[in-house]
Amino acid sequence: MSPSISVFKERWPALFTEAQIKDEFRRITTVSLEETFMRKLDEYTPRLLKLMQARGGVAGQKMRHQLYTVNDTQSIEKKRDTVVCCLINYLGEKEEDLFHDCQECEGYSEQTMKVLVMHDAMAEEDPSDVFIVIEGNKKVHSLKIGL
Repeated sequence: MSPSISVFKERWPALFTEAQIKDEFRRITTVSLEETFMRKLDEYTPRLLKLMQARGGVAGQKMRHQLYTVNDTQSIEKKRDTVVCCLINYLGEKEEDLFHDCQECEGYSEQTMKVLVMHDAMAEEDPSDVFIVIEGNKKVHSLKIGL
């Protein structure tokens, strides 16, 4: 049986902050987690976009609009965002099962795992904060997402 997330956090508290995760990954592998991920994502983006554009069925239909808009942009951030969002659909997952946009972000205690994306009432695009909820508790918060 696996330990609960509270036991895991008690034993390894450093693995619940963004900076500590990056530092621990670098210590173990001697490479930068975020830089390596972004570099590889950029490297595979053209092939992933072709693969996703060829997808048919319901998943293909869900991705069409996002894929159409990414062809008109030179922004690497927009391309990264599109690839990650389309990958969720490509793999048959539902965005609403993984992410929750909110302003107050209350009522997460019943969630097993969810990414809460908090927006200010005045902000339209960029989130003010991002939390990862595991077993009903905010475990990693104040993430600065570059996607």
